[in-house]
Formats: sequence, C-alpha cells, structure tokens
Amino acid sequence: MLIGIIFPTFFSLAGMASVKAAKFLRSQQAQYLAESKMEEIIGFRKLNWDWYKSIEKFEKTETLDDDFTRSVKVEKIKNWGKAQIEGWQVTVTVSHPVLEENVTLSIRFSKYYEIKE
Repeated sequence: MLIGIIFPTFFSLAGMASVKAAKFLRSQQAQYLAESKMEEIIGFRKLNWDWYKSIEKFEKTETLDDDFTRSVKVEKIKNWGKAQIEGWQVTVTVSHPVLEENVTLSIRFSKYYEIKE
C-alpha cells in the first residue's frame, strides 16, 4: 500500500521539479540572448561616432534556436529631458513559449557624451 502512495507522489514531485528546472534554464538563456544583443548594440555605438545615422539597422525580429524569439525596437526620442535633446531608446525583448514573462532590456542613448568632472 505504501508503494502505491509513495511512488506516484515521488514521480509527481520529480516531474514538477523537472518542469521548474526547465523554466529556469529557459529564463537564463533568454536573459543571455537579450544581454548579448544589447552588448552588441552598445559596442556598435562605442565604435562608430556616427552610430545614430544607422542605429535602426538593429531593429528586427528574429526566430532563434529552441523556439526563442528576439525583437529589437529602436525609437527616436525628441526633446528628451530638461535639456530637450535628441535621443534613442533601444529595447531588446526575448520570448519563449515556456516562459510566463518576456525578458526585456532597455537603454537610452544621446548623441552627446556626459562629461564628468
């Protein structure tokens, strides 16, 4: 009788742990995919003084391996902040059917570098 109760309970718990582990791994992978694309965009900005002329080339939606989808959105911001400067917001979103929430990273750029004294 104990075997009839213990084994099904054990397999049920093992299955739940397996699903949670799979979701965690997918979440970690989605985070990595978003961060790597953001690093690529930041690197492009650092290497190209006229980056703002072609930053839109990163705007696209990609279907990646293992059912991941990564989209990059580039928005031009007019009159940003108190200084009313021109800027760009870049948002990277990675989704997967297993994940309940998407992984989203955003950053804002201006043409001008901040001068720190």
